[in-house]
Amino acid sequence: MNESISAYSKQKSITKKALRNAGFENIKVSNGHYYFSGFATKNNQVIYFSISDVRHFSDGEIMIRTAKDYEDYYGGSNNFCELNVKAIMELSDKLIKKDMPGFEGTLEQLNDLTIMCSSNLDKEWANESENIQ
Repeated sequence: MNESISAYSKQKSITKKALRNAGFENIKVSNGHYYFSGFATKNNQVIYFSISDVRHFSDGEIMIRTAKDYEDYYGGSNNFCELNVKAIMELSDKLIKKDMPGFEGTLEQLNDLTIMCSSNLDKEWANESENIQ
């Protein structure tokens, strides 16, 4: 029993430290009996994380997925990695950088993009067709 409590505390500490080191803020943890889960935010992207029952899975693996908000328990696809700072940082960085399907940049790069609306395109096409005649 004491070993389970020790493993639980160790996993929780590693998880919170790794998320902070990866740049996550507002880390909220919900404690289960022998497991925990929670949410954290980085670059306005929320993730959900979960640790399985430490009595049976003490080796340490964490599940991380994207979420819409701090109440989204069903969010994106489940992704698993080892319970260590480096692995959690790498996985969370990969998830956060996939802000838009097909866009291989960061959220900041996406926000810097200028997208032409159709009315601007219509004006350009109209001008081009006038120059053709």
